[in-house]
Amino acid sequence: CSGLIGVGTACLLLIPGNAIIHALLGTTDVNAYLPVSSALILIVLSVVLTLIGGVFPSRAAAKQDPVTSLRSE
Repeated sequence: CSGLIGVGTACLLLIPGNAIIHALLGTTDVNAYLPVSSALILIVLSVVLTLIGGVFPSRAAAKQDPVTSLRSE
């Protein structure tokens, strides 16, 4: 979901960004855009990083004895 939110936000920010670029340059020849392939890569990267951030700590927690963990808290 975070990857989709990020790509969606970037696409929405392109609208005023392009308006500012057009106003500053006085032409519509230059446009900012987010290619679909880059958007998909960003979403996949977001999923991979989220999985990495969740898998390693959960593996470390699974190796610990639950009784010892509860006593230390």
